[in-house]
Amino acid sequence: MKKDTQTRRKKNEKEWVKMCSRPLFNLYQSTMEANLWQIRLNGSGGYLRRRFNAPTLRAALDEAVRVAGLDALESKEQVILLADAFSMTLANTNRREPSRRAWLRDTERFMRWLKKRYPLCIHWGMMTRQVFREYLGTFKGLSDNHKRLSMQPLLQTAGFMHREYGFPNIGERMGIGSKLRKTPPTVYLEDAVAFCDYLREHRPHLEVGAALQGLAGLQVQEALRLTWKNVDLERGFIEVTGEVKNVYRNRVIPVTNRVLEALRRAEERRREREGKVQSLTGHVLVGVKGEPYTEYQSYCRQLKTAMLRWNPQIDWAPKDLRNCLPTFAKMEGIHGTIWEQYIGHSPGTVTDRHYVPRLTARTSGEENALLRAMELFRKFVTLPLETQAPAGEICNFLQLSGSDGASESEEGSVSAVE
Repeated sequence: MKKDTQTRRKKNEKEWVKMCSRPLFNLYQSTMEANLWQIRLNGSGGYLRRRFNAPTLRAALDEAVRVAGLDALESKEQVILLADAFSMTLANTNRREPSRRAWLRDTERFMRWLKKRYPLCIHWGMMTRQVFREYLGTFKGLSDNHKRLSMQPLLQTAGFMHREYGFPNIGERMGIGSKLRKTPPTVYLEDAVAFCDYLREHRPHLEVGAALQGLAGLQVQEALRLTWKNVDLERGFIEVTGEVKNVYRNRVIPVTNRVLEALRRAEERRREREGKVQSLTGHVLVGVKGEPYTEYQSYCRQLKTAMLRWNPQIDWAPKDLRNCLPTFAKMEGIHGTIWEQYIGHSPGTVTDRHYVPRLTARTSGEENALLRAMELFRKFVTLPLETQAPAGEICNFLQLSGSDGASESEEGSVSAVE
């Protein structure tokens, strides 16, 4: 393989001869065709290379400046700085403040990478599809959704520059991946309860997080942000707050008795540590020694390890625990607007957005309205959950597994439940 690469490199060197050198670029002439020229920008690696035809060396120098975008183009394309291109695109999009900050953060990351990799690429006419591809490669190993959100400023700017200024749309059909490329794993309610029972015995510090995700519908970040000042153990309420893009994520909801038990056990461990730790964090989810999780990945790694020890054949990801409540509601035929508000989903229809009362919002000074909302949540959400999820049942996915792997996993799961 190495020998073939060296052979191709020598062959390319024979096909092109350097004819002229400038501070920003080098000009090469083809040995096969006298009128074929190639410009290579200094420090651009193998991507920013352009070929063109010119009869003489003088004509080739003039054409090289135009082809590389180092001078004003004689077409309808304009010389627009990259920063101006991103700013104009952002100004013409309808985004809330959190979404604007995410846009600026992703744009700054790309500009830092571009300055380090291609310092001479300063305006949009010099951007190529290959540069986008190379930058997309920096997200290797991350989810398609993360890639899509991180690349969104680039792809939208490419489309805007194509529509408004006639630049080629270098961002179309990048093939990042379908949003629903595979069906998310099914998390049954009985399985989530059995997993929480396992954590209570073997990983007590992770129990409250799994209970909040699987039995209260919180996202991983929502569970990590939850503090004790937003937990009312006497009335069984929790308040999910945070600066998020979707305002419907902020909500006050009642939780099931199983979640309350996990919260009370976490509160007892917190009180036991107060005499040993001088400065105690207010977060509900903490590590073994009482330290808060500073990284999303740290908590997810510990939870994934516990899942595999509970059942080595499990195909859940830590974030999949949240799928439990929507799956239960759909399968029981009780899914509706109240369930959507409990989970924190955005309304899907105009009626839900403008005419259905938003029960999850804490209305300032209206305690009675909050109590009425909690009663509705208890009637349509927590009561069906507590009725259908007795602790200690064998997991559904073990009952549906094949006979070979089911028997081994069933023994470990039954012992964990017991």
